[in-house]
Amino acid sequence: MGKQMISDVKGKFDLEQIRELEKVPYPPLSETLIHDLNNILASIMGYTELAIEEIPKNNPALPHLFEILKATRQAKDMLNRRRSKRCPERAAGKGPGGLPKVSPLASLPRGQEESILLIDDEESVAYVEQKMLAYLGYKVFLKTSGLEALEAFRAQPQGFDLVIVDQVMPDISGTDLARELMTMRPDIPIILCTGFHEEATPERIKDLGIKDLLFKPIDLPQMAQTVRSVLSAPAQG
Repeated sequence: MGKQMISDVKGKFDLEQIRELEKVPYPPLSETLIHDLNNILASIMGYTELAIEEIPKNNPALPHLFEILKATRQAKDMLNRRRSKRCPERAAGKGPGGLPKVSPLASLPRGQEESILLIDDEESVAYVEQKMLAYLGYKVFLKTSGLEALEAFRAQPQGFDLVIVDQVMPDISGTDLARELMTMRPDIPIILCTGFHEEATPERIKDLGIKDLLFKPIDLPQMAQTVRSVLSAPAQG
């Protein structure tokens, strides 16, 4: 009886502590930290999703992969909540680039071998995004330098159906690169990837002519739905 009372009191005390901690405001996260965390999560999430698709469904490791994916999505949701407090228009499902509802991977919209120029200076993120797009049925031309991507596009501006570019890069920002690309080919559809950046708001990208936003860390359903939506949109003359 005494042990039960002690346990009940301890449980009540722990619950009250948790409730008090929940009232404490989160310290602000810097853009650099959000950027780095998103890149780490992107690699874990992307490769886990691809592994789930590739291994046999009776593999005993499959439940473990689903647990990893569940944990990374929880971390992603936490970062999204932090981000939406700073930029309310970026909350899930609102405005361009709003996070889509998670779809069963088998039912995701597929590509028709369209050519995509993918640009991200973070190699680990670039490679997993390249694999995701290839899995979805697209031809992917990867560049890890914005300036190299600019030269590749200049050499063959009609050779790509879509450009996906990261916002934060050391040699040129995604928005500046988008301006350069659209100078050469005004009708090229562009998707901007970002973890958090003041320039990458839905209103600003609309003014720039960028078609949509992908918020990092990008999961497979988000990638599939956004890319297919942009490619299927009527061309604007």
